[in-house]
Amino acid sequence: MYIQEGKDLDIFVPTGAVGNGSSAILASLMGVPLKLFISTNENDNVEAFFNKGLLRFGGPVKTTPANAMDIGFAYNLERILYFMSNFDCELTRELMEFATQSSTSEATIPILISTKIEQIVGKCKKIPTDQIYSTIKSCWQKNHYMVCL
Repeated sequence: MYIQEGKDLDIFVPTGAVGNGSSAILASLMGVPLKLFISTNENDNVEAFFNKGLLRFGGPVKTTPANAMDIGFAYNLERILYFMSNFDCELTRELMEFATQSSTSEATIPILISTKIEQIVGKCKKIPTDQIYSTIKSCWQKNHYMVCL
């Protein structure tokens, strides 16, 4: 992989539990110049975290053709909070406890943490199911390769 000096490496990660995303964020904190773009399906707890600054878990999980993303508890968000809070165990614990009280609980991420996240994560996009199906179909038609399902 070649990284041009002075330019960020754009990394696109489809995700459900944000494992690869948390790894990319950790790499960025270690000095790798990158900009992270995350996509998820209609199970939008990940999208709410990155785009709205809300930490929530649970709720109904929709079945989609991108079933690896059919997750109501994106457990790696805890790691991201820990990394971005300067490894503050107490703050991370408090946010996690509040957000996991019930399937309707959500915690607002402190502005200092969400600002740090925004410096690394360019955007999180929630992909509708019909777009997933059209992408699967297009990939098959163009490459005779079946993705997902």
